[in-house]
Order: sequence, then C-alpha cells, then structure tokens
Amino acid sequence: MSAAGAAHAGASLRRVILTRWSLLVLAAMLLLILAYVLVGLRPIMTRIAEEQFNLAALHARYDLDALFQPAPQQLRMALDRLHGEAPPVDTPDAFNALFMPVSRALPQISSVVAGTNTGEAWMLLAQPGGAWRNRLTDLRRWGMRHKFVDHAPDGATRTTWQNFDYDARARPWYRQAVAAGQPGAIHWTAP
Repeated sequence: MSAAGAAHAGASLRRVILTRWSLLVLAAMLLLILAYVLVGLRPIMTRIAEEQFNLAALHARYDLDALFQPAPQQLRMALDRLHGEAPPVDTPDAFNALFMPVSRALPQISSVVAGTNTGEAWMLLAQPGGAWRNRLTDLRRWGMRHKFVDHAPDGATRTTWQNFDYDARARPWYRQAVAAGQPGAIHWTAP
C-alpha cells in the first residue's frame, strides 16, 4: 500500500470512528432527554394539569353557588310571609306579590309552582318580553277547569279558563317534595 493510500485509509477510519462516536453520544443524549421528560417532567406536567383542572372546577362551583344560593333564601322569605297558610286560589294577587319579586330578582327562576294535598295549585311563569302567566287550580271546586291569568307588560290582564287533566299531586315536583318529608322545604326540579 502506498503512503497516500495509507493516509487515506487512516483519515477514513478516523472519520468513521468520529461519526460513530458522534452518533453514539447523540443517541445517549436523546435517551437522557427522553428519560428526563418521562421520569422528571411528565409527573410535574400531570400534577400541574390536575391542579389547573381542580382550580377550574372550584371556580365553576363558586360561580354556580353564586347563581343558585340566593334563590332558596329568597323563596324561604316569601314562604315565611305566608305564615303556614296557602294564599287564596281565586286570584293570583297574593301568590304573585310573594313570588314575582323573587323571580324578577333571580332570572334563573323561570317559574314557581306550589300545590296542596287538597288539590289546590298555583303557578307563576315568566313569559318573554316581561309578561307573566298564572295557572290556578282548585280540583274540589272547579274540577278539571283551570283558571289562567295572563299579565301583559303594560299591566293589562286577561283571564281564561281551560279544561284539561292536571293534578299537581301527580306531578314529579310535588311527589319529590312530599317524598323528601320536609314540610315547607324548597325543592328544585331537574333543569
């Protein structure tokens, strides 16, 4: 072998060894970085994600509490003003005087319904545009005839009667409230 060939083979061998060492060092560094990410950073990132999720859930809970906590207090105050006696079922005035301000103050309350074990029932329903509707029921006196009173935003009222099969005691909200066994308690139905 000539001196030029030996020099070329030596340079080639050096280049091969240098390339292989460089690849080996690069692979080792990549493995170390991957191990660091998997063993070191991943648990930290998981913990940070859990903390962020818990913080978001806590904020959602506080927002929901702020939305719904005032309603039972307002409804209890209105119920206390009844002094344990049902309002007259012939006219919605007494029922509305108690529950219309509550519904106005708390827009999450779209309607208030109440009933007795004797078949009397009241409903106040907020309508679009500031109108209201009452349904009054007295099964003993009126049977399946129900009185509806519509209140326009300008204060005008219109009374109509409708015949249909409705008994508050058969409704889920009434049954669930009675099953709870807490007279005078406020019961929320599912949205």
